[in-house]
Amino acid sequence: MKILVVDDDCSVCVYLKNSLEKWDYEVITCHNGMDAWNILQTETINLLLTDWMMPGLSGIELCEKIRTDLRSSHYIYIILLTGKSGREDSINGYQSGADDFISKPIHPGELSVRIKAGERLLQLEDRLLQQNQKLEAANIQIKESYQTIKDSLNAAAKIQQTLLPDSPNTHLPVNLAWEFQPADELAGDLFNFYPLDDTHLAMYIIDVVGHGVPAAMLSVYLNKMLLPVKSNDSLIYDQSAKHLSVTFRSPAKICTLLNQKFQQSSARQNNNEMLYFTMIYAIINTATGAGNLCQAGHPYPLISRKNGAVEVIGQGGHPIGLFEQTHYQNIDFSLQSGDRFILYSDAITECSDSQNQFYGIERLQEILKQSIQQPLQITTKQIVESVEQWHGTGKMNNGLDDDLSLLAVELKDRC
Repeated sequence: MKILVVDDDCSVCVYLKNSLEKWDYEVITCHNGMDAWNILQTETINLLLTDWMMPGLSGIELCEKIRTDLRSSHYIYIILLTGKSGREDSINGYQSGADDFISKPIHPGELSVRIKAGERLLQLEDRLLQQNQKLEAANIQIKESYQTIKDSLNAAAKIQQTLLPDSPNTHLPVNLAWEFQPADELAGDLFNFYPLDDTHLAMYIIDVVGHGVPAAMLSVYLNKMLLPVKSNDSLIYDQSAKHLSVTFRSPAKICTLLNQKFQQSSARQNNNEMLYFTMIYAIINTATGAGNLCQAGHPYPLISRKNGAVEVIGQGGHPIGLFEQTHYQNIDFSLQSGDRFILYSDAITECSDSQNQFYGIERLQEILKQSIQQPLQITTKQIVESVEQWHGTGKMNNGLDDDLSLLAVELKDRC
């Protein structure tokens, strides 16, 4: 430890230097406050022994200058050497920045214990500094790791976005619109639509239980399984030998096969969590308006009629992946020109306000009634805006608590 001794009495400096060097301290001496200040600018001093009364810059003034003006990376422990013993003097000394006092004449034993007390404090400060440096390094590493994870999640989110529809064009006489707002970077919601042939439109919506990476991974897996690919292992098309031509399967059959496959899939076996999902798969004959759907635990679909009426259809059903033996049923419905078929996630109806009141299906029905004359894309945006207002979201507030997805189709006039 390096100690600076400041005293205008040369004999005191010599005495202190000899005593401290016997105790294996490195000692520098000077005889006035300004010289001491200059030394402190260039030397790494750990402890300062300074006389109180000195011409020019006094010990008190030196203390104040060190505490207010010195740019040091470490703490300097200051002991004032003084013949003063009054209470007011002690208060002034501490207020100026001194840590301790030694009365003159200096006793060797007292000098030793005062120095050792300061040394213990400086050692503690050094340990704290090292710990803070380690914590700072760890925090930097954590921030870098967090940023790496966030960048990876953002990249994965962009990939996941590519699984969603990119165009409403299907070459079928329908208008399509949708909205999608993930609660986190990655979502467990999924929806899509595609023509099955020259007249039939298929559409589905899925909500995987939970959020984050596991839910997103399952949604990607399901997207692949539900692609309208004409192959031997296709869920959508039936190419068995008994059929002379390729035919598409009914919604109930697709949900049944999906449930069977999911029970044995790696998506289920490789997770400790109980993963399952709700789903609606629907097929609409755009030439006749006839449709059928299978509801697997998902919120009830809505039909918004051209005359303003809004109908709730469906029978509930069990989520897919929850039970091995589940019987799924087809539910028939029909659309006329101008009618709209609405699929949505429970992030809409179960969105809560500040009083924990749900948005509910009735408010959704009311929006559909009020906007029946609006273009379909305007209607879907109005629904999301209404839900956000109910929840209290905005640019300065938190987003929704769950993944929001909404898919709507409107049957055009048939010529």
